[in-house]
Amino acid sequence: MEGLTFVSAADSPTGKPLLITAAEVSRTVSVFEVSLDDRSTFSASFIGQKTFPTGLVPTGAAGKIDGVDVPLGGLSGVAYDRASNSYYAISDDRSALGAARFYNFSLDPNTIATTGVTFNSVTALKDTAGKTFALNSLDPEGIALSGKGTIFVSSEGEVRPDLGATRVTNPFIKEFSIATGQELRSLTIPTKFLPKVADTNGNGVVDTGDTQTAGVRNNLAFESLTITPDQKTLYTATESALFTDGAVSTVAAGTRTRIVQFNLATGQPEKEYLYNADAIAKAPNPAGGGADSGLVDLLAIDDNGTFLALERSFAVGQGNTIKIYEVKLQGATDISKIESLNSLTPTQLQAIAPAQKRLLINLDGLNLPNSDGNHPTGTDNIEGLAFGPKLADGRQSIVLVSDNNFNAAQFTQILTLGTDLVPTISPQETLRSAFPNGVASGDTTQNSTVLWTLANAPGKVTFEYSTKADFSSIVGTQTATSTNPLQPVKVDVTGLSANTDYFYRVTDANGVKTSGKFSTAAAVGQQTGLKFGVSGDWRGELAPYPSISNADTANLKFFIGLGDTIYGDVASAAVKNPDGTEKSQVTTLAEYRAKNAEVYGSRFGQNTFGDLRASTSILATIDDHEVTNDFAGGENLATATAADRALFGANTGLVNDSPLYENGLQAFQEFNPLRDLTYSTPGDARTDGERKLYRANTFGNDAATFVLDARSFRDKELPNVANLADQAEVGKFLVDSFNPTRTMLSKQQVSDLKRDLLQSQKDGVTWKFIMVPEPIQNIGVLAAADRFEGYAAERTEILKFVNDNKIENVVFVAADIHGTLVNNLTYQNAPGQAQIATSAFEITTGAVAYAQPFGQTVAQLGTALGVITPQQKALYDSLPTPGKDTFIKGIVDGGLAPLGYDPLGLDKNLSQANGLINAKLLQGDYVATHVYGWTEFNIDKQTQKLTVTTYGIDPYTRAELEANPQAIIDRQPKIVSQFEVTPNNVAPTLVAGTAGTDNLIAGITPGFDGFNDNVFTGSGNDNVDVPISGANAGNNRIDLGSGNDVIYVANGDRAFGSTGDDIFEANDVKDYRISAGAGNDTIYLGANGRALGGEGNDKFFAGSGGSNLLSGGAGADQFWIYNGEAPATANTIVDYQIGTDVLGITGGVKFTDLTRTGNNIAVGGNTIATLTGVDTTTLTATNFVFI
Repeated sequence: MEGLTFVSAADSPTGKPLLITAAEVSRTVSVFEVSLDDRSTFSASFIGQKTFPTGLVPTGAAGKIDGVDVPLGGLSGVAYDRASNSYYAISDDRSALGAARFYNFSLDPNTIATTGVTFNSVTALKDTAGKTFALNSLDPEGIALSGKGTIFVSSEGEVRPDLGATRVTNPFIKEFSIATGQELRSLTIPTKFLPKVADTNGNGVVDTGDTQTAGVRNNLAFESLTITPDQKTLYTATESALFTDGAVSTVAAGTRTRIVQFNLATGQPEKEYLYNADAIAKAPNPAGGGADSGLVDLLAIDDNGTFLALERSFAVGQGNTIKIYEVKLQGATDISKIESLNSLTPTQLQAIAPAQKRLLINLDGLNLPNSDGNHPTGTDNIEGLAFGPKLADGRQSIVLVSDNNFNAAQFTQILTLGTDLVPTISPQETLRSAFPNGVASGDTTQNSTVLWTLANAPGKVTFEYSTKADFSSIVGTQTATSTNPLQPVKVDVTGLSANTDYFYRVTDANGVKTSGKFSTAAAVGQQTGLKFGVSGDWRGELAPYPSISNADTANLKFFIGLGDTIYGDVASAAVKNPDGTEKSQVTTLAEYRAKNAEVYGSRFGQNTFGDLRASTSILATIDDHEVTNDFAGGENLATATAADRALFGANTGLVNDSPLYENGLQAFQEFNPLRDLTYSTPGDARTDGERKLYRANTFGNDAATFVLDARSFRDKELPNVANLADQAEVGKFLVDSFNPTRTMLSKQQVSDLKRDLLQSQKDGVTWKFIMVPEPIQNIGVLAAADRFEGYAAERTEILKFVNDNKIENVVFVAADIHGTLVNNLTYQNAPGQAQIATSAFEITTGAVAYAQPFGQTVAQLGTALGVITPQQKALYDSLPTPGKDTFIKGIVDGGLAPLGYDPLGLDKNLSQANGLINAKLLQGDYVATHVYGWTEFNIDKQTQKLTVTTYGIDPYTRAELEANPQAIIDRQPKIVSQFEVTPNNVAPTLVAGTAGTDNLIAGITPGFDGFNDNVFTGSGNDNVDVPISGANAGNNRIDLGSGNDVIYVANGDRAFGSTGDDIFEANDVKDYRISAGAGNDTIYLGANGRALGGEGNDKFFAGSGGSNLLSGGAGADQFWIYNGEAPATANTIVDYQIGTDVLGITGGVKFTDLTRTGNNIAVGGNTIATLTGVDTTTLTATNFVFI
């Protein structure tokens, strides 16, 4: 350390004292925020409490789950929700007295003694399948609120080998939806925490006599759970020592617990720290009575490892002793690599720096009343704490909850304390982090990716990647050198495996680590399903973007930033003029870098883009604001205005060769995890040697994406129509837009797009997503020059190509307009000609954050232009958001109709477009123009059905954000539009067997998913199994070769036998077709099927389905038409031959029990078979076989 400078609060940009240090060896400067408050005391006072007797069932919604009463109790953790001024508490009921659950309650900490506590609701925890947890399958103890509409819950697991193997379960930490209680994901628990039991008695089973050898102890595991204010890190802790770390607490000694740190972006554990919990506070009375002690909760109070810790000690006859400590991890040793503290020598143990703790308050000193005679210290089994709101006197409230263990001698206790703010004497590094913009992956293909970061420390940056979340094995390592803390570094990783999850770890020159994850694309030929996200348009001063706060946990394969990823021409705090005002148009490379760093950095303790980019691979392209508003890269500056020449920094040449463009594009390339590609197109000055942002990627047979650059090569836009009522002006615009020499994309990019679209169609890829920053759908001539409507000839060229080449399932995805509009696409061959319909459609998405959204903009423009009257504007202003969207939809449709354009939506079309797109609206509308948000695309693995979901939050302004940032950050994305589209003409997948014996099992055999497959088994005795799962399997064509084959068909299957004695199992399926071929075949029937026996002596067995049409074909066939139960409806035999074929009856039915009338045979009044062309009254018992 070579330099030390103190900055007073008066001179500090943050208003708080700073300490600046310079280190010569590492060549780094660190800035610390410090508190000069060195008080060593902590004052707290008891405000009030409310207790509830064991067995109480709350009134109203909080007292029932699925209509069944559930008792209140077991409150083991609590979290405060500032947005709703309410609390969430976890019950540790192991699904014994009711489903495992959490509560929401409200209270006023100032007046709890008189106004009490109101339990608002109870929600059952559910697994990923939506089912409640089974009895004793969990022991929920900790709860933490994510701020994204989810909670995290920790379970202690169980270690009771004396009760059998099912009572030895692992601890977990899972994320659940607050709204539904359903599990969303699980965090990875280090193996050292998982209980291990030795078969001590040697009987081969887990039972009484077996002993534990490792892991958490029973009922002493993950009691604590907390999330840092920046929402990046989660902490938990064991209540007592691991089995291999030491003994539990006694009156004479404490216990070694571990605090575990998790990265919430990746869900992986990062570090562990030793925490020395206190000894049991008081000896039991009488001696020998039960007693225990441990760490039961943590509460993060900053992002730097400072907590409140709750320790609880109990002794018979003495009651509970509750202590609150201030705990600091700064300087503590990471012990995550140490599997057993017991294995260390005293010297090694001494070298470990534990978490530092300082006693703040012992609740014994509050002298709380012993209200029922069973609580000597006045407290029950307090296990959870949370900050509440500020009190009326300005102090901070703390809320504590107790776990009554559902014991009649205890009660549920909720009490509030009033405290001074916790002093933080130690410095905290808050202004600069090692990786201020986090980490990212992008440009990910089947076998490669780009890894990215921005490192503060100069020197070597190491990127490691692995298929193991714990990095126990490393697939590869690459390095880069950071020379400028404002310039990111990235590495191109190749040689990866397709459709594989990877984890990567980044280490800077100082050894600081962070991590992320990505997933490679599936190979063409595989059908794996796909989910990805898209949005565009985010301004730096509106960070931290709560509109995408749920995207990082959505399990997306990738996320596409569709332009306007910064606003270089909008003022923000990132770049300032010499006089301190914010600069409205940045120009230099350093300024563009600062604008990019702003949007990907942390603000108000949040970094939503950092979270998203760490968890999800990125694709990105530009629109205009990465450089400046409405620029055209193909414009010749020799004909530009003097102001534009000055802005772009050149008098001649194309805009895409100007200094301004180069600075903006270089910063864009640097701050996105993209490969640096360039065009080589000699003879085309527009593209030759220029940056290539165009990307064509495939994701199995599910989808292909084509990311376009709509700015770098476009001709200067036409003048916009100034007077919508001037038909001559409108007509001129429409004619000029059809000038075939004008381009938005460039000839090269259009050619690349056509080539790659054709290839994807040839490869059998289902969905083709064309990502273009500017909308291609017709929105009308208002402000149309910037969109594809201003480049109509090229628009027609692309859509006509799609139509002429019968390229199916094309979806255009656009941004720019700051709202969601969905419409099918039509085109004209020339202005004024009829619209030609396609099967393609477009959805626009975003903005992530741009004040103001599309709906408000249209309302204002429409009013200014006289399209909307003052009375209509007043009506619009009075409407709720859905009503506003309907109003705007009407305004847009009103501008489309006179031009003969298709109205908005996929449910209201021009007649020529009807039936081309099979869409169904699920939620909201095809219009959502008054929110900030993003759109998720989800392709079903089996059906290939596409579900498109747009999430949104209420928009906000910069002033609103800065006045009350927490209120804005707390806004949760909700579904504002959702629809599904069934694909057209999905090509079947080819599955081929061998000449030998094959076992082709859907879902296990590579490439065979059991839906819409063509299966050819080849010769040999083969087995084909299509598991039955309703709409998720079936519609296969299965051709069996020679040999004795067994096939389990699914709904809608067509199965064809060959030579050999084959067995067809269709008992529980419907709508199938079976042609058994030669050989003596056996067919088990389902419902509404068709079965042809063919040559040979075949057997047909009816089940409970019925409505089957049967043909035995040549040979002596057996039709077992009744097998212990009547089919739901009669089966029909079209070629029964009297004297050759026989009818089989089982189940004790005799010939005299049959009723034969006309062509029908009945049992007990139920017609079981119809024999075409046979008078069944002529049949005798010799025509039947009875068993």
